[in-house]
Amino acid sequence: MVIAGRESDLYQKLRLLLRQLLIETGIPHLKLDLELKKCLISQSVTNISILESVIGNEQCGQPIPAYLEYPYQIEQAITSQGNRIGKAILSIPKSDFPNSRFSEVFESLADDITRILWRNKLRLVSTKYFSLPLAWAGESKRLLTLEKTIEKSSNKANIFVVSGEPRSGKVIASCSIHAFSSTYESPFIVANCVDWQDQKHNEILDRLIQKTGNGTLYIRHFDLISQKDQTSLLLKLKQSIRNTKVIFAVSNESDTKVFDEVKNNQTIKIELPTLNQRSADIQVLGSWYLNNFATTNLPKVDQVCWDLLKTVDWSSGFEQLEQLMFRLVNYSNKSVFELADLMELLPQLGISLDDKVSCSTDQSINRISKDIASGNFSENYTKHPTINRALLYVAKNFTRGFDLSMLARNACVSPSHLSYLFRSELNTNFKQILNLCRIEKSMILLKDNPRMQITEISSNLGFCDLSHFEKTFKKITKHTPNEFRRKSKRINPDNLHLITENIL
Repeated sequence: MVIAGRESDLYQKLRLLLRQLLIETGIPHLKLDLELKKCLISQSVTNISILESVIGNEQCGQPIPAYLEYPYQIEQAITSQGNRIGKAILSIPKSDFPNSRFSEVFESLADDITRILWRNKLRLVSTKYFSLPLAWAGESKRLLTLEKTIEKSSNKANIFVVSGEPRSGKVIASCSIHAFSSTYESPFIVANCVDWQDQKHNEILDRLIQKTGNGTLYIRHFDLISQKDQTSLLLKLKQSIRNTKVIFAVSNESDTKVFDEVKNNQTIKIELPTLNQRSADIQVLGSWYLNNFATTNLPKVDQVCWDLLKTVDWSSGFEQLEQLMFRLVNYSNKSVFELADLMELLPQLGISLDDKVSCSTDQSINRISKDIASGNFSENYTKHPTINRALLYVAKNFTRGFDLSMLARNACVSPSHLSYLFRSELNTNFKQILNLCRIEKSMILLKDNPRMQITEISSNLGFCDLSHFEKTFKKITKHTPNEFRRKSKRINPDNLHLITENIL
């Protein structure tokens, strides 16, 4: 099926979703049928059918068969704002893929499709009013929670307060509230309090509400006018607002105190996550900035750079990331940026590694690594089945030599997606948890086997040489293996720390 114009973006994003499922599962072909009752796309498109072949088959020149038998089908309901609006049917051909794992691999299919539809509708609505398609970028937990909060609350109030640091997406959030309201076809009016100087604010507000009608009025920089005027405007709104939605944008949560003073049951506060809270979205956001700044060839950033940027303390938030990407594009002639280029720029922009990330991992990682090293591993550490499969493989093989690609194959996902899952679910990466498991085991051997040679321990745990083992051991424990053995009775293994330098 061919979809014209802006709707082709939706089709391509659904194809990418299907392609990712193919890569993760190894199934040669998948067919997705999407049937919608209430359309989030446009009045002209309500049903989509996509047949997708795995990447490897296309590269080998093997065409998609004209006819395939699909003995397995998974049907999931598509909902929006608590109502069922359609269904997604995923058809699976004859393959060696275990039936028992269908549900766990495809459990998020409906949510993924709904999110694609939500963002598509946001693009359509924002293009209408701004001549520019606006949409959220990324899939971090905080961002997905924000989207669901907006979708559920858009029809529950007349007054909204959106707070967040600069570039955090206040315009996108406000447009989202309008897009998912029942009056999204009514006007969306933007007003800026910067232009209200030396004017009667109440009169301006009256004219704007009259112009907006049953639509949405978005008021920017509300925190720039005096608190007295803010209180006056809010009291007026409380008395006179009827069908108009009014959205106030402020810089941070402290600027919303006036809304608490003027109590109104019809006011909903929405606080946008900071860049530090959306660390899993760093790569997609940074790539977006690069794409906008690059005038000719789009520069490439080494993956280790993106991994490092996810551990950075973004004190100035999104503006800091934007400045960094601008510098990479405009102050370097390189086509590929490596770690050395990045490390040179970070201090210049006042960017430092996050101490919380660089000094230690989450307590759950320490607990998991201790269990793996002691042989007390559980198969259900997280709610994510892929992470559990990966950790089980690590538990069985951490003393042997294997890389991320091998681990990803055994977890039935791509290496890049597994890296994303480690970071988003456990706030760590593959190399960090592997090293921690090995050092935990070495501590047990050093303490319980005083006559065992350190070279033998290093070799048995998969380290390439003794020097690498000793260096890693000291970074994590702050002691050399010999020091730990001598002081083992006084060293508390629970004080083990994981240092970010291990990933470099």
